[in-house]
Amino acid sequence: MRVDLLITGLDIIGGAEVFVRQISPKLIQSGVGLHVITVKSGGVLINELRNENVQVTELGIRNKNDLSVFRKLNELWNQDKPDVLHTHLFHAGIIGRVTGKYSKIPKIIVHQHGYEYNRTLRRILFDKLSSNLVTQYIVSCEAVAKILQTREKINNKKISIVYNGIDLYAFDHSGNLSENIDHLLRIGSPLVCSIGRLEPEKGQKEIILAINRLLKQGQDVNLLLVGSGSSEASLKKLTRDLGLEEKILFTGTIREIPSLLSRIDIFVLASKWEGISMAILEAMAARKPVIATAVGGTPELINHQHTGLLVQVDDETALSNAIIHLLRNPALCKSFGEEGRHRIEKEFQIDKTINQIINIYEKSNT
Repeated sequence: MRVDLLITGLDIIGGAEVFVRQISPKLIQSGVGLHVITVKSGGVLINELRNENVQVTELGIRNKNDLSVFRKLNELWNQDKPDVLHTHLFHAGIIGRVTGKYSKIPKIIVHQHGYEYNRTLRRILFDKLSSNLVTQYIVSCEAVAKILQTREKINNKKISIVYNGIDLYAFDHSGNLSENIDHLLRIGSPLVCSIGRLEPEKGQKEIILAINRLLKQGQDVNLLLVGSGSSEASLKKLTRDLGLEEKILFTGTIREIPSLLSRIDIFVLASKWEGISMAILEAMAARKPVIATAVGGTPELINHQHTGLLVQVDDETALSNAIIHLLRNPALCKSFGEEGRHRIEKEFQIDKTINQIINIYEKSNT
């Protein structure tokens, strides 16, 4: 079976990008003839894929209004047409379904990773008007399935739920951190960590305010913010304004996630909206207690009071209360960590994800 994975870009470290990076070698190992195509060029993930012998083609489109992307894809598929086209992210989804149908690709699958709470009316209309070109939608969780049904008016029969999966081998055989990161993490105080793009919707501002509240209450704690993005400058300014430069560490993007998680005490994600968070799955795989906002697919991952704590969005007081509750209850932290790991082993392993995707690829059209 020949499959092309088309994604808008692999130039940032986001959930959809990491998902494509994760599943591509696994699909090849399962016998799929795979070709990854990126609309934009560049990114460390492309190099990582090529290092694992995954074929990657970069179309080199710099402007989302550059219509040459349709010609480039059509020329590519005229030479080597796949049996299945599997798209990721909005622009690749629209471009892929239109060009794929013109190129007579038998099956076109659109993967919706998050529900994009702030999706524009224009994007909604594009999706609605072109949904008839899609053979099947894959969504990351029940929450995303519901939004496609209600907002884009997609028939439930065309939606398959496939949860993101984790490769537990990486967490059971994590190596050492690079020397510069290891030096930064020689911290004696309890360490809270959040991993994700530094964007407004990820809620890092609220985490900083929660840490500030804890420190004012006399609770010693340090915060690790892993990632990069458009909010980095404003978040660093907030940290300086609060006088927390010595308590909050911005690491930038780190690829050694299993090793990093082995060094933290509590994982926090304060997203304003979310599909299925790879960061939460990774924290659970590393046996870390998780505090997260009850948005999107997160309640499908976190069983409140069993595998972690759920709080309301935009509430730094609730976040600080949850953090201090876990800091003062190490036995509860251990219990949450073990329960979370058990849930990953039972329901969210990468092999299950790969098998479900291949079944969708092989499913005959109806």
